[in-house]
Amino acid sequence: MDFVRPLSARTTPSRPAFALGLFARCGPTLLLALLAALPMPASAADPISRLMKGPVIRFDQRTVDFGRIPQHVSRAQTFTVSNGGTELLRILKVTPDCGCTMAEPADTVIAPGASTTLRVVFNSGEYEGDQRKVVILETNDPAEPQVEILLLSHVTPEVEVSERILDFGPVRRGGALLLTTILKAEPGVPFTVHTPVGADDLVRWRVVQDPLSGPVAWKVEARIRPDAPFGRFNVRVEIPYDHPKVKSDRISIRGFIHAYFRPVDEAISFGSSRVGDALTRTLRLKADGPGEYRITAARPSVPWLTTSLQRDGNDYLLTVALTAKEPTRLRETVRLDTTDPEQPELVIDVRGTVR
Repeated sequence: MDFVRPLSARTTPSRPAFALGLFARCGPTLLLALLAALPMPASAADPISRLMKGPVIRFDQRTVDFGRIPQHVSRAQTFTVSNGGTELLRILKVTPDCGCTMAEPADTVIAPGASTTLRVVFNSGEYEGDQRKVVILETNDPAEPQVEILLLSHVTPEVEVSERILDFGPVRRGGALLLTTILKAEPGVPFTVHTPVGADDLVRWRVVQDPLSGPVAWKVEARIRPDAPFGRFNVRVEIPYDHPKVKSDRISIRGFIHAYFRPVDEAISFGSSRVGDALTRTLRLKADGPGEYRITAARPSVPWLTTSLQRDGNDYLLTVALTAKEPTRLRETVRLDTTDPEQPELVIDVRGTVR
């Protein structure tokens, strides 16, 4: 029998077929010697050869969603960090993006093919609503020198406040505009809301239960007082209540109480300018209704501010010109005389810096 084929006719048999052929031709002793001399596949001879060159960071997951959680609780998650490379993987630094999150790896040096754990803890504190927190790992992996671990959650407050800012906007004095906010606790929790503390010269408060919003819901009403002082306001007020875990909360009220005329901007601002610059600014004074009253004069507080008035329908346009001859900080005013008996004088602030 011819065991040798021409080179051009040879094929490469599979390892099992090749071994059976040798056993049939050479016997078991010679077969073992020949098999020992054959090279083994790299994957079977050396597990490290299956790894990528250099340090390579790997995670079992990079995002965790804690779902809905209450305030003032902690949630923890353990991540598996592996080294899929051929060199030592080093975790150089772990940085959470806020003080509400802590992260600590069990080891900072990971051998090729090995793994460790990274424990991350999120404290919901006084957060509310959807939260997105990030933990950044700095490593010696050249492909991923910085890796982000993402923590997601929706924090439900002990007391839910529907509106934290009551914005009345422009309100003509005497107009008793009403705004409300709803405070709700979890069902079954004893909860009572008391009258807010603060801004009593601006609003009148009323607190009533609101069964339409829930079994433990309260409505807080704020109504602008008819004698509220003129001007803009932005005030934080405290709402005390009886609750097993929290004793109060805060909301803001803001708006602008005006008479017949109101400026559309809070002040005239020249920003930053240089000595000798000739600048002008114009401010509209809106009339609340038909041409019932007039603005009769404008009086600047310093001689290097000059003014002019132009009527535009029922409104007025106030133009202020700046001609400062030396450096100064503008903290000046323009006083407007009106025929409105409720507010016979309007004061407009003028701000800026002359260098």
